[in-house]
Amino acid sequence: MKKLTQKLHSQRGASILLALLFLLVCMMVAASVLMAAVSNAGKIRSNYEEQQRYLALSSALRLVAGEIEKAEYTARYTATTWDEPVEWDEDGIPIAYAHYYRLDQAEGAFSCGDLGALPPGPGLNDGCIVPLLEELDGLFAKKEAQGELSPGSLKAYPGSKVHTLTMTIDGTTSTALSSLKDRLNKMQLTVQMDEGRRIRLICTLTEGGGVYRMEAELTPKGAPVISYNAGGRSQGSAPSAAAEHISTSGPFDAAEPGKPSVTWELAWIAKEATAG
Repeated sequence: MKKLTQKLHSQRGASILLALLFLLVCMMVAASVLMAAVSNAGKIRSNYEEQQRYLALSSALRLVAGEIEKAEYTARYTATTWDEPVEWDEDGIPIAYAHYYRLDQAEGAFSCGDLGALPPGPGLNDGCIVPLLEELDGLFAKKEAQGELSPGSLKAYPGSKVHTLTMTIDGTTSTALSSLKDRLNKMQLTVQMDEGRRIRLICTLTEGGGVYRMEAELTPKGAPVISYNAGGRSQGSAPSAAAEHISTSGPFDAAEPGKPSVTWELAWIAKEATAG
């Protein structure tokens, strides 16, 4: 009985058990640290790849915005003058005239840098990355030109259109952008101008299971101003069959001398990521 009691109270082997328990705890801690390190490495890599995607988007937006900052829109109009007989002698020959003029809207001019030049063709919109001439002419007719141009010549405003473009980067692009060529060539760019002539750019890249989007806005400077010198003539609707000295001149720029009608400058760039 005494020997059995001694065996029950014996502590031989307890140190080995404690050592094993301590080793188990150390292994669990090490495993946790290792898992955290692997997880952090994955997050760092993921964050780096996300940064690279946004860098490509930002580069694309700044590239396009830089070209639009070179843009210039100039509204144009033509002037027709004529004389209407208002008094005749006894032989029916006019001896007094009323002098009239009429302004008609002509196609404006819009240029916007060298990026994404269109093939040569008719019109003044050639070489533009974004075909905004129709909208700009419509806004000029809708806003600034009211009461000054002949109603029959005003160009219709087509509404705010969304223009979808595909970014294409070739070997002529700068080295910094050429290094992002693979991503830039996969991007989709939309351009929209509102009635305040603010231009919104939205660039989208679908990659790595996610949709990455950045936006930019350019604000306009200046506005078309008609400064026609009528020379004492009254505004008229159209020459009659008896009108004399009918003459049409122009087109004239609806802008102050030496200053473009409308230009743009980059206001902001912001990013928005949407999980895929």
